[in-house]
Amino acid sequence: MTIRRVLASNVGGKSQVIDDTSGISNAFEHVRGFDPALLWKTAPGAQVAVVQSPRSGQNVLPVPGETSLLIVTFPPDGNMMDIADPAAAGAEYLQRIPGLAEKFEPENPGMHRTETTDYGIVLEGEVVCMFDNGEVTLKAGDVLVQDHTRHGWSNRTNAPAKVAFVLIG
Repeated sequence: MTIRRVLASNVGGKSQVIDDTSGISNAFEHVRGFDPALLWKTAPGAQVAVVQSPRSGQNVLPVPGETSLLIVTFPPDGNMMDIADPAAAGAEYLQRIPGLAEKFEPENPGMHRTETTDYGIVLEGEVVCMFDNGEVTLKAGDVLVQDHTRHGWSNRTNAPAKVAFVLIG
């Protein structure tokens, strides 16, 4: 999946498009269908137009005062478990979603805790968000707001699901 990101800002008192980038993708090679694309990140106190686009290898998790915007495509669970080379997949997680990959719990695949407030908006498909005490099924149009929770994601359907996340440090 590729994403088009359009940035608009005020330049000389006039609103205008300042960047129009197509083809943004972070699709994994070793986990078929998994694509967590970091689309934007702000520094503390910065305006959108001031900050550079994310760089490869940049920590996707925002520190206090920062924000991150990601769109993640979750393939069906079978793809997440059907990995021919687990070591290569692990290295790919560390390279493509640094900061977040280190939060995953090896003894509980997919479960993790982040020190952020997260807004998740399901754009397509259906996903399950699992917590310590229960889970919730989310469908296209549903919104989840979570604050510093331990959680994990599961796509129990046969079709990909796409979720937009805004993470606030």
